[in-house]
This record gives sequence, C-alpha cells and structure tokens, in this order.
Amino acid sequence: MGRKRKSTAKKGEEMRAKRQAAVVSSAVVQQEDSAEKSLNRITELNTHVPISSTVPISSNEYVLMSMNSLQTLIQQCKCSICCDSNLTVKFEKSFGFAQVVTLRCLSCDFFTTVNSSGKVQTEKSFDINRRIVTAFTEIGKGHASTETFSTILNLPCMDQKTFTRHLHALEVATRQSSNLQLEEVRKKVYEEHRLKCTDKNKNVFDIAEPVNKRNSFYLTELNRSGRHWGENCLSLQKSIP
Repeated sequence: MGRKRKSTAKKGEEMRAKRQAAVVSSAVVQQEDSAEKSLNRITELNTHVPISSTVPISSNEYVLMSMNSLQTLIQQCKCSICCDSNLTVKFEKSFGFAQVVTLRCLSCDFFTTVNSSGKVQTEKSFDINRRIVTAFTEIGKGHASTETFSTILNLPCMDQKTFTRHLHALEVATRQSSNLQLEEVRKKVYEEHRLKCTDKNKNVFDIAEPVNKRNSFYLTELNRSGRHWGENCLSLQKSIP
C-alpha cells in the first residue's frame, strides 16, 4: 500500500511538472510572438511600409485638408534615410489649383517631390484644374467665381488665360462627344426604317450620311435663306419714311 501511494504521488508530481512546463512554454511562445510583432511594426515604420487599409481609396478622388492637419500628420512619420521624425512639407510652385509638394527631412536634408494632382490624358494640363473649370461651368459661373472660391479658402487660383484654355478644351470634347452620340442615333434610326420599309426596292433615305456632306448642304441653305432675309430687311428699310 505504501509503495502504491508513493507511485501515485510521483505520477501526480510528474503531471504537475508537465503542466507547468507547458504553461511556461506557451508564455514564452506568446512573448516571442509579441516581440516579433513589435519588431516588425518598428521595421514597418522605419522603412515606411504602407499599412493595409480596409477602406478603398479611389485614384480620382480629391480631399480638402488644412495645412496644420497635414503638417501634424507628416510630423508623426519617420524619414526613410535617417529614421528621424523631423519631416516638413512645403509647396514650391503653383499651377492653378495644382501645386508641387516637397517633403524634406530637416535632419539629413533628404527630400522628395510630387505633384498634388495628376494630369489629363494626352495633355499637359492638370486634372484638378480641368475639374474645377468643369464644376464652375456646370453651375453657370466663370473665372471671377473661381477667384472668390480661392480667396475664401486661401488657395492659389488659375489666371484668366488658363481658365479660358480649359474652357476651350471642354468645348471641343463636348462637341466631339455630341457628334459621336448623334451618329449612333442616326444609325439606329436608319436601321429601324430599313427593317420596316415597305418599298419593294428598299429605298431608305440615309440619315447617317457623312457629317461634312450634310453640313455643307445645311450651310448652303443657310446662306440662301440669310441672303433672302437680308434683302427683305433692306427693302423694308427703304419703304420706311
């Protein structure tokens, strides 16, 4: 009986020792994982590795942000060269509402430059300027209103010449888009008439003829009507005492 009790007590001590060892091992593993995560986090900050976000950011999206908020945000970042939190942001040049932004480290003098806006495809114009002109044109306002908008927000504004250039580009793009849409409508109407045509010879008036030919016809008719209208006005003026 004494031997059995000793054997049972010995087995109990062994089980307790194994449990304690398992607990200690688990704690060590957790500490190692925590240390590894902290090290990775520090490395991530020092090397400026972007942190994944659950909020998708559109490449064509713009935000309004005060300089104080931007500077506060920049001061929380570290330089990719010397790892000091001594960064400052400065706007070097203005091209209308677009600006050249320079991020500089005051410790090691490292700097990088980027434009605050992308550019319009196939053009050298900045996208933000084109959008601003489009927005003010849509609400029936002109360059004077953009100057007021800029003054209230303490933003640099584009000059009258730049505004007019963007306005002309919008006019050309609108005209081209309208012509394409009209051609598509003409083709669809012509196809409907062709399918429903009761003529044996299937003679359908081609309303989708080339634009240049149709415009020349319209211009000729306009000149004729304009000349007659002008002659009538002259005869009317002569008849007035």
